Amino acid sequence: MTRPNLFSLATKELSQDAFLAWLMQWAAPECRTDNPALCDIAADFVRHLIGLQGEPPTSISTVKAGRQWENIDVWAEINDSHLIIIEDKVGTGEHSGQLARYRETGENWCR
Repeated sequence: MTRPNLFSLATKELSQDAFLAWLMQWAAPECRTDNPALCDIAADFVRHLIGLQGEPPTSISTVKAGRQWENIDVWAEINDSHLIIIEDKVGTGEHSGQLARYRETGENWCR
């Protein structure tokens, strides 16, 4: 049997964006009482994403995550100190300098 892949079932960009934002929202510490295992998975995912670009936080105290902010597909603000930006592509590529604009948005947020 091949390994199940959620994204082969949720083939539309909005479905994938919703799942990623939903998962990152579960990293919030207040979610631990509802589902500790899912909270741990989400926190590991958030730390992994941050770790791709720098030092991840040792603990997560606040999480705000959503879709379609400043034309960014998925975003998450972690601990008021880290910003995750995800540009989801399904059947298309980067256009119109998107990544440069999103980087500028992120840098402005950091200021």
